[in-house]
Amino acid sequence: MRKSQSSLGIGIVLAFFVCFGLVRLSQISTTNPLSIILFAIFTLAFSKFFGWHRYHSANRYTKIPALALGILLSIFTVAGARADIQGTLSSHLFIMVVFLCSFMGFTILYYIAVLSFIIGTKRLVINTTSKVSSSSKLAKFLPYICFFSCMIFWLPWFLINYPGVMTIDSINQFGQAIGAIAPSNHHPYFHTLVIKGFVLLGNTLFKSVTIGIALYTIFQMFSMAFIFSYFVKTCCQLRVKMKYIFCTIAFFALIPYNGIMSVTMWKDVLFSGCMLLFSTCILRFMADRLHMMVDFGYTSRVLFVISAVGISLFRANGFYIFLAILPVLLFAFRKNIIYIFIPCVFSLLIVCSIRYPLMNHLQVENVSFIESLSIPLQTIGRVYYEDAATPEETAKWNKFIDTEKIPDYYYPSVSDNMKALMHMGNEEYIENHKSDLLRLWISSGLKHPLLYAVGWMDATNGYWYPDIECENPIACDTGIIPNSYGLTAKPVVSGPAVIKLQELLLKLPVLFPVYGMFWSIGAFVWAMLILFTKLICGENKGLCIAFVPSILLLLTLLLAVPVACEFRYGYGFILCAPLFVISAFLDEY
Repeated sequence: MRKSQSSLGIGIVLAFFVCFGLVRLSQISTTNPLSIILFAIFTLAFSKFFGWHRYHSANRYTKIPALALGILLSIFTVAGARADIQGTLSSHLFIMVVFLCSFMGFTILYYIAVLSFIIGTKRLVINTTSKVSSSSKLAKFLPYICFFSCMIFWLPWFLINYPGVMTIDSINQFGQAIGAIAPSNHHPYFHTLVIKGFVLLGNTLFKSVTIGIALYTIFQMFSMAFIFSYFVKTCCQLRVKMKYIFCTIAFFALIPYNGIMSVTMWKDVLFSGCMLLFSTCILRFMADRLHMMVDFGYTSRVLFVISAVGISLFRANGFYIFLAILPVLLFAFRKNIIYIFIPCVFSLLIVCSIRYPLMNHLQVENVSFIESLSIPLQTIGRVYYEDAATPEETAKWNKFIDTEKIPDYYYPSVSDNMKALMHMGNEEYIENHKSDLLRLWISSGLKHPLLYAVGWMDATNGYWYPDIECENPIACDTGIIPNSYGLTAKPVVSGPAVIKLQELLLKLPVLFPVYGMFWSIGAFVWAMLILFTKLICGENKGLCIAFVPSILLLLTLLLAVPVACEFRYGYGFILCAPLFVISAFLDEY
């Protein structure tokens, strides 16, 4: 009886803070009947939770990671929704109390939710020990079912947008491919070379640039479908139950953005595909070491090299991701170093040969140093936007950028304006005084830490908080934008009915709450962190290494991303989501 009363008392106190935070977040009034309903539900749920036998049987190695993640997610929520939580309050004391109580409430909520998820799904295993599941006729055909399902369901997007979707970036790369623009690594030139190859192929065989672009689009569709089918093959070899594999196939084939991205000429699409392929190869390496694989051969090592090269060359931050994961892989496989050493070295040799001797031979212009200053420019931009800089600081900053124009150029979620303003200055001086710029940025940050934090949050929030609207929503670009090369869209299928169907498909995530999360980069990042936490609390901790490429991707975005919420930049997290789920719920044989 006393234990029950104690649990009820704890539930009431915790429910109060949770409801406080949710009411501030949702901006409903304190007299809204929903607030008392929430309070009653959470009071009951928490009192039951603290009386749950599984909670009491959980050890500190489960509770501490859950609490740490709860605190992190609470920080993300308070930071990402700070305007909603603050509301119309102006008193600094009231604001501090509101944020503190909200932080406590969200921490409690996320801690209990994460811990409940970990201990509640502890016995949930998605693979089976039955050898029949991996050798049955259906299992053998599942990779092919995945491949052809993707191609069939993506085909309408190809026909509607024939020969493919080309945006400003795509047109710029096309101009380089045909020699109309000097080669530049602003958009990874390796990807431009791939485009150039297909444009030349279309010209040579069919005397048509349009067909060349279509051939590139088909190549990209085939590549992505192959990567997805290879992941499905890995799931079959890991003896994942059929219902989960079919859910994975449905995710790849039916979610509209996979079809849209497959026909869009962006380097981010192939980069994201390589992220999944690379992570799949790592999962296979580790699973084989843990004796969880049925089949393992040289194919995975070849695909490891291909994906490592793709990650390193299809996007600028990819090379740093690959370099950062090398010591992790070598350490993880230190007892069987030859397993991974040769593929890693071979990948590195190929990447370095292309990045340096080949690019120098082709006289590819390197990316300007200013292009790497997105986050520093956004943080100092916030200082001047709030008119908080001192005259001494301004005198120093004027050597690098026209500070008088910063308030007009600064846009919280996109750094392009600030970079354009810095490009107007003396770029040679900036290149020759990088260390001075770094020291100045650090010293200004020490004087204005809060404004730097606000500038960083506004510049990155789409990658760590789910409820952020992307600057460039998926599918806002269709066909080929107007250009000076005479390229135009030639849709095979068109008409009012097609347009209406597209609009309907793209409105569904706005209408349906749960489905809408499938279109949020931040939601997938949260899922990755939750599943990673579950994995480190379990017995198969070694599989955590399959998460490392995506975690490194997140870190590079937080350090240098130019747009706060750009779907294509976070597409790698989305494609790797099935791998996160599979890894977190695998059991040893």
